Amino acid sequence: MNPDNPRVYYLRATMTFHTPEAYGGGAAKALPLFQKADEKFKIFKPKTAISPNWGNEMNEAELKKVHEAPKE
Repeated sequence: MNPDNPRVYYLRATMTFHTPEAYGGGAAKALPLFQKADEKFKIFKPKTAISPNWGNEMNEAELKKVHEAPKE
């Protein structure tokens, strides 16, 4: 519901990356979503001390995998 939530883009990118290219997924389709998540993580501030604050490290790791994926 919050378009500034970076985890939305991270989760969508992860699903896209692990979906076969034949079904509309793959590294090339996931890259812009991982990059958008990265931009959002850089400016994201949790509202409270107990608000969710996960995903940045996972997004960085997945972004690295996308850059290392074989180019088709």
